[in-house]
Amino acid sequence: MEHRRPQYEVYLITLAQNPENQLEIIGANQMLQKTVYRRCPEIIGIACGYGEALELVRQLAEATYKMQKNGDIRRYLGRQQEDESCM
Repeated sequence: MEHRRPQYEVYLITLAQNPENQLEIIGANQMLQKTVYRRCPEIIGIACGYGEALELVRQLAEATYKMQKNGDIRRYLGRQQEDESCM
């Protein structure tokens, strides 16, 4: 991606720009468009294939529910970052 070459079957999991959603799965090739690249939200995962991207989102949702007993993935990720910065 650094060299702006197409990356087929690579998907990025990002925080959703729409506050009503939590995550988005976008094809890495979309990042080749300057407008998308400039406004890309924080990337929280990279997957090889759409199925793997869905599995990563499922794992995040499961971990979130185990830790918080709710589905607030954004809050869970924020808490994980705080915990890691304290180490």
